[in-house]
Amino acid sequence: HTGCHYMRPSHVIQTDDPLNPIKLRYLVNAVGATPVDYSDEVICCGAGVEHAEEGPAMEILSHKFKSAVEAGAEMFVTNCPACFQQFDTNIRKVESHSGVKYTIPVLYITELMALAYGFNPVDLGVKFHRVRLKALLEKYKLNQD
Repeated sequence: HTGCHYMRPSHVIQTDDPLNPIKLRYLVNAVGATPVDYSDEVICCGAGVEHAEEGPAMEILSHKFKSAVEAGAEMFVTNCPACFQQFDTNIRKVESHSGVKYTIPVLYITELMALAYGFNPVDLGVKFHRVRLKALLEKYKLNQD
């Protein structure tokens, strides 16, 4: 998920196409992972809305989770601290709002890169994520010592 804070306002920031962002996808591909297209990919995660109205923010986030999971995503990868917080910190609120339990972990692009290059997950502090990465780390045989 390419964060809004990375691309918008696009006439000022000019880092990527806000309707078809590709730079984060290139980085994900570069480390051997496969980006998944999902219908709500370019929709905001709702972080900016949450401070004013939690309900609509959780509705937005619920749709993103549902869309990504249905498309086959195994994790969210983001480059935006606000999006990371929204996805990781609010996972239980989303589950409460939607009635669906999600086990999809969230990683910063830098964490994904570090894991791909052999860094120890313990050294990265992934144990502090709300959704545990154990199953994902085991599936891809990433060091968990």
